[in-house]
Amino acid sequence: MEQLLLNAERDALIEMVKSAQKQRMKGTKGDWKEFLAVHDKQFGASLSDPTKRSNDVLLAFLNTLIQQDETKFFTKIMQCHLNNDVVEQSTKSSPDDEIPQQVLCSGRSPKLPMEELFDTAETKVLIEMVRLAQKQGMKGTKGGWKEFLKVHDKEFGASLSDPTKRSNDVLLAFLKSFVKEDDLKCFANIMQWHIKRDLVEQFTKISPDDEIPEQNLVRLTLEHPQYLLDYSFPSTDEGWVVTKLHKISKVMRSNAMVAVDCEMVLCEDDTEALVRVCVVDRNLQVKLDELVNPGKVVADYRTDITGVSARDLEGVTCSLADVQSVLGHEIRKTGAPHNCLDDASAAMKLVLAKIEHGIDNLIPLVQEDVPDSEMAKLFLHWIPKIVPPEKLHEVIPGDFTIELKSSKKAQEDKYSLFAIFKNSQEADQAYENVKSTQEKVDSWGRPQKCIKHKFSTGIIANFYVRKMVDQISSKKRAFQDEETSGASKKQKTNEKIGEDSSNQCCNHSEEIERLKQELSKREMADSDHCCDHLKEIERLKKELSQRDFQITTQDKMITDLRKRMNLGHGKRH
Repeated sequence: MEQLLLNAERDALIEMVKSAQKQRMKGTKGDWKEFLAVHDKQFGASLSDPTKRSNDVLLAFLNTLIQQDETKFFTKIMQCHLNNDVVEQSTKSSPDDEIPQQVLCSGRSPKLPMEELFDTAETKVLIEMVRLAQKQGMKGTKGGWKEFLKVHDKEFGASLSDPTKRSNDVLLAFLKSFVKEDDLKCFANIMQWHIKRDLVEQFTKISPDDEIPEQNLVRLTLEHPQYLLDYSFPSTDEGWVVTKLHKISKVMRSNAMVAVDCEMVLCEDDTEALVRVCVVDRNLQVKLDELVNPGKVVADYRTDITGVSARDLEGVTCSLADVQSVLGHEIRKTGAPHNCLDDASAAMKLVLAKIEHGIDNLIPLVQEDVPDSEMAKLFLHWIPKIVPPEKLHEVIPGDFTIELKSSKKAQEDKYSLFAIFKNSQEADQAYENVKSTQEKVDSWGRPQKCIKHKFSTGIIANFYVRKMVDQISSKKRAFQDEETSGASKKQKTNEKIGEDSSNQCCNHSEEIERLKQELSKREMADSDHCCDHLKEIERLKKELSQRDFQITTQDKMITDLRKRMNLGHGKRH
């Protein structure tokens, strides 16, 4: 560690000392100010600004920090500064004098072996690179992973092929056997992804006192429990672009923001492809608005959603790679095509409103009424593809038509569809009549049933059927209908009473007035009683949503863990 610190630049040393101050790190001579009080008899802690101190003083303090977690943290800071320096030098350096670290930052192919980079990688990164080599059948100068083990380890050979059971020396020896530029670039992408991932984790742990609202929003997003589940993508996937790592000190002071919205079409290979991208800045100025050639055969343009048709793409040459080089929540008018620019602008407006009203203040969510056409549907999902859609009439009662739903995530063995009824009453009745093994609500409070059925073909399958509206909205609508009906009846009753009273004797008017007052009191009591019920339902809904979210998160984590365990188990056999 001492040697690494000696090679570190002054900016990196200053940042490490500042980080130690913020995290109240203490070395063998105390924290930064305590160290200064002992180390510098002349100025002591009165001159505690690291930028005013010499490199010798900064180094002397950092060398007192010997805890493993602290040294790892400092190593990552130095690596970040090293990467940033390489990025700045990459435009000036010629390929002949390219250093190994440029593999992580420049777009050029490596000109030198990556031994130095492999040696600095953590065990988990080495394991991931070896697993990738196994999965893609990559071969070095000593063959694939198992071929290498047979030669390298005479005792166990390929019988112990699980990378997690092997030492770093074995993993490194295998990785260093690769010399092809494409292989080395693939490994470099993995290493860069991990470096950035570690920096993101550190970013979420350190909260500067002078943090700007924009950075606070970024931190809150990263800390959300659902973030990693939804946005942690493997950088080794085909078409993935790893961006350059810019100077953290500049990034952390930046309040520049852009909002991006993408429109996707469904392709014949059951994947999605980009067809339009829009970008606006914080002033809602359009920075990019491009139609993109999907580069694949399109099965469904989703014109009612994307607003894009086959004719719009005639002559379009812009590709995903072109967009990558330059470089929500659906809000649209009812019945109108999806407008990419509107969505990008809406996302930016939401962020600006959050900053304006304060990060800690909630923005109320306006509940919009669900259209009657949507309430006349049931959503069937997680249906095995071995079950033909028409066979679902055996399970779902009533007269309905089927509309297949395209999935955003390609699933090889599952599909979804809508069962469309004549009206919401028939849809509700069909849902109530469905026999299920389990009934609960999803994370949005929408009722759904788990169905297990043996079809006439002999196939036994499990799938879900769900309502299109949550329980609260449904009950609110029913309550509103009752209120409307009640008001109508009251109006007719009052009119009838008025007509009768005009034809009756005057002495009946007092009795009628008394009855009106009594009716009004009862209606107010009933209204208060209903409001109390609604408040209780709202409270229970929030509790159910929170619990369902926790269960969903745990289920995803358990599923991911099982997949990893099954993968490891399969490799051992």
